[in-house]
Amino acid sequence: MIASSASSPSFPGHSSRSAALADVAPVILLVVLSVPLLFAGLGSYSLVNGDEAIYHSVAEHMARSGDWQRIDFKGQHRIYDTFMNAPIQYWARAGLITAFGSNYWTMRFLSALFGLASVLATYRLVLRLADRQAAFLAGLLQLTTFQFVYLHSARTGELEPVLAFLFTVTLLLFLRIVEDDRSYLAHHLCLALLLNLKLPLVIVPVAAELACFALLPEARSRFRRWALSGLLIVPLGLAWHGIQMIRLWDSFLVVVNSMGAQASGSAAKGSPAANLLFYARTLLFGSFPYALVQPFAVAGVFFAVRRPGERARWGIVALFAAAHLVFYVGVAKHYPWYVIPVYPLLCAFLGVWLRDLWRREEGPLALAAATTAGVGMLWMGVATARYNPFSKSAHVIPMRIQWQGWFGLETGVEAWVGALASALLFAGALVLLRRLLGGHFHRVLALALGVSMIAFAGVRVVMPLRHLDHQSKLARFEAELAAQRAAGESLSYPIDVPERSLRVIRFYFADDFDIDYVGDDPAVNPPGSPRVDYQLFEKGSREALHPRMTRDALF
Repeated sequence: MIASSASSPSFPGHSSRSAALADVAPVILLVVLSVPLLFAGLGSYSLVNGDEAIYHSVAEHMARSGDWQRIDFKGQHRIYDTFMNAPIQYWARAGLITAFGSNYWTMRFLSALFGLASVLATYRLVLRLADRQAAFLAGLLQLTTFQFVYLHSARTGELEPVLAFLFTVTLLLFLRIVEDDRSYLAHHLCLALLLNLKLPLVIVPVAAELACFALLPEARSRFRRWALSGLLIVPLGLAWHGIQMIRLWDSFLVVVNSMGAQASGSAAKGSPAANLLFYARTLLFGSFPYALVQPFAVAGVFFAVRRPGERARWGIVALFAAAHLVFYVGVAKHYPWYVIPVYPLLCAFLGVWLRDLWRREEGPLALAAATTAGVGMLWMGVATARYNPFSKSAHVIPMRIQWQGWFGLETGVEAWVGALASALLFAGALVLLRRLLGGHFHRVLALALGVSMIAFAGVRVVMPLRHLDHQSKLARFEAELAAQRAAGESLSYPIDVPERSLRVIRFYFADDFDIDYVGDDPAVNPPGSPRVDYQLFEKGSREALHPRMTRDALF
């Protein structure tokens, strides 16, 4: 067929190649941006978290012993992890160790890989919900979210990037179930994988999906097939746990009782309100400055006038995010990394909201969001240049945001006074610009807001790369002892350990020394002396360990 327009020649396949390039270009760009940020120097810094130590050491034991059923951390049979964190991730890590050796790179490669996969899954989710522009924005926002990159996540060897990926893919496949009546098997296989990575968390997507069936009439017709398909997959998902339950029945009951206490909140140190405040602060620090506008973005996307059925789709996304937060607010433990699987969904809302702001006239919500973001970036301080996320575990490293002088400068003005004055100035300037620019204002606002936030967040995630050569005090201490032993020098026992995390201590020293807890020994810790919690002894010299050490073997 000859094109009706003669203004430009048409070549066979040209339009299809252009369309294919347009489809793949955002994905390629996200990969190009992700690789240096997530993978550069991955094996050059020392151990960061105790969970890194456990996961890698368990996999190392599997690779060396050939026993792929025992969750063993430096001679400790980890009963809790046998039921709650097993077994797929250990098998994958053991395969890496077998192929590439035991090192920091094999410890963290899976986390970085699934960090990248999670960014691409977010892109694919938003592509279904909106378009390529919004999808790319959402992926870029997630990639520049500080906590997602550094704090118990993509650059450290833990589970959270895998969980973020699985939650996002599960949501995407559930949308296909509701809208297309397909992908039941793939969806339920994702739930089975989740069962074998972090068993209790399967409650989150299942609860969200049950809520969707209850609240959305268009979804109810799919419930019967969803339930029947799930019943077929359950035996596969629980095969490992069934075998271990039979082998370790008494220990299984102890784990169940412990999980019941956590689920009921009976062991909680604080109330659900305290947990909620903890996670709000974590989100503010972990995704600053995006957290400043995320509430506006969720409201803007969810309540915008859209095509029929589109609000229901975003309702499903909101239910998945809410189910995750409600689950963790209600349990006893709280750790900052529990919020990480929510970031893909929050970034989805923010990416679509920024796209919408570019395309149509803004309302008061957008003006309020821009004012909040501007004031926050000017007057709220987060450590950047000197902040080293590799220096401490994520549950003890400071995550503080404080009011400060304008851009951190000393202005002689109280921060709250300056922030209030800035808010009034921002709001007035935005109203004036709106009158001056007319119909172009919403695009200027979207561009300024998006570029300023992404630039701020981008600098924040790039700056810690200067700390890639970081070696902890304990890593240096272990290297010194290893050098002394290699030189044939005799060691004077007991040896005080300059660290309080038993998991990290076991990672470095359990193969070569006996370790004992001495924190309650007045002879070791007399009043006024520097505290010592653990000491090293010659291997094979300690027959009985402190009760604190034996309890650690179970949990």
